[in-house]
Amino acid sequence: MFGFEWMVKAGGSFSWLPSQVMGPTDYVPAEGQARREIDAMLEAAGWKVQDRDALNLWDGPGQAIREFTLKEGHGRVDYLLFVGQMPVGTIEAKSAGTTLTEVELQSLKYVTGLPDDMVSAIQDRLPFAYESTGKETRFTNGLDPDPRSRRIYTFHRPETLQEWADIALAEDDATPVARLQHMPPLITDNLWRSPCGRAGDDPSSRWRPARARPSPPPTSPTA
Repeated sequence: MFGFEWMVKAGGSFSWLPSQVMGPTDYVPAEGQARREIDAMLEAAGWKVQDRDALNLWDGPGQAIREFTLKEGHGRVDYLLFVGQMPVGTIEAKSAGTTLTEVELQSLKYVTGLPDDMVSAIQDRLPFAYESTGKETRFTNGLDPDPRSRRIYTFHRPETLQEWADIALAEDDATPVARLQHMPPLITDNLWRSPCGRAGDDPSSRWRPARARPSPPPTSPTA
């Protein structure tokens, strides 16, 4: 709970000041509560959550650094994600009830705002971006051919992002969505054609061959 004390201000007026720091059972703003839940989700996924002044990129397979300041004009991201001592993504924390699709432009500012003395090993921007309230989480994989956010259950493990980053360095089609763009043509031999066909098909070829119907059995004449 808060206790209060008086402080005399210049001119003889008074104001209230809190006399002690909030405890674990005291009121927590909505975004602060979201960050508590995000911290727990990250730790459950194998991330080491650290403060900026206690950064240790060799502590575990991946690190989520709170309140990381980016280059001028790009602000401060709520969490900057590292795997293999390299930055790979961001998390923007919002209070419960926030429409996360409206936060994606803010994430775009962050993934393109690495300080000049830091580089991404994959491309000129960080490939992975999350927005989360602790109740709902959305994810954008910048390695996809047409990146767009999708809702996910929780954060990926650092090993998963490391694997995707390694594949991206070795080949162009780094993600399942990218590989779907280059699937081999469908083998249509011995397949029935749809009655609707495809654009440009000869209408006469859309139907399967007619089968001869058996003649009905003879009926006995009625008396």
